Amino acid sequence: MANNEIDIILAQSIVNKWQLQNKHLSNFIITIMKLKIGFFIGIFSVVFSACTDIDLDAVAEKEVIEILGVAMQSPESDEAVQIANTVMDDYLKTIQVQSSGRSKVATMVAMPTVELISAAGVYPESYVIDFGDGYYMDSSGRTIMGKIYFTKSDKVGTIRTYTFSEFYMDKINIKSYRSVNRKANYELEITANDTITLSNGGTYIREWERTRKLIDSNGDVTQYWANSYEYTGNAKGTTLTKAKYQMQIQKPLVSIGEYKYYVSGVVKILTDRGEQFIDFGDGEKDNIAIIKTNGKEKEVVLNWE
Repeated sequence: MANNEIDIILAQSIVNKWQLQNKHLSNFIITIMKLKIGFFIGIFSVVFSACTDIDLDAVAEKEVIEILGVAMQSPESDEAVQIANTVMDDYLKTIQVQSSGRSKVATMVAMPTVELISAAGVYPESYVIDFGDGYYMDSSGRTIMGKIYFTKSDKVGTIRTYTFSEFYMDKINIKSYRSVNRKANYELEITANDTITLSNGGTYIREWERTRKLIDSNGDVTQYWANSYEYTGNAKGTTLTKAKYQMQIQKPLVSIGEYKYYVSGVVKILTDRGEQFIDFGDGEKDNIAIIKTNGKEKEVVLNWE
């Protein structure tokens, strides 16, 4: 029953830390970071208890939990997208577009180089954010290098894309492409393709699609972090232990405000071991989920950091 985004993660502690250390930035990054509510779930740590009298295969259980961890969260690429949005927001507030259509100017604060690489005023606009060949350290102490290619479909950036080139953040290599379509009524459509290589050499791959829809504004639609949303979509990829999977949200996942866990929804996972179903419940706020496979069930207690 879980919530963590498009929202999105990479949880609230990151949001708070970023706000405190980057007060000059606009609130736009917070909107993107809130994608964690559905796309950016915290790392899974699961304690199995209150089991039924049927004991599922322990290896299969571990594999399902690992797949959930990589299929339903993307903290590294999420944070990189947030950095790109921060840089672009600051840049677009201060830029004076040159008549040549190419502009490279200093921003109000220390930031990477931003360059317009398409014709000025013609959409979609394309930019390159260059962190340089050596490590750049941001105000949060993260070391960053490489480039992010950014495009926006119109003046307000209804559709934004992000392509990472030789990009490293704290020695984690991020090869990623992401498209975010901001639709009416706070709906988001996100597609992404991530290959993440950790500093220890471990790699996982994820392709995913998500749609987020507003289902309850809880009194004030502008307070997006307090809203209730439902999520649909799918994912496929390979985990750190080389397990291949496909995942489909069969019944929309529902989140309530900033509550940590989804309160309802069903996910199907397909691996070489067969099908597994994870049921997040019927709307009650708790951290209980049920894994179902081959007619067997096991209740698990989720502890997402």
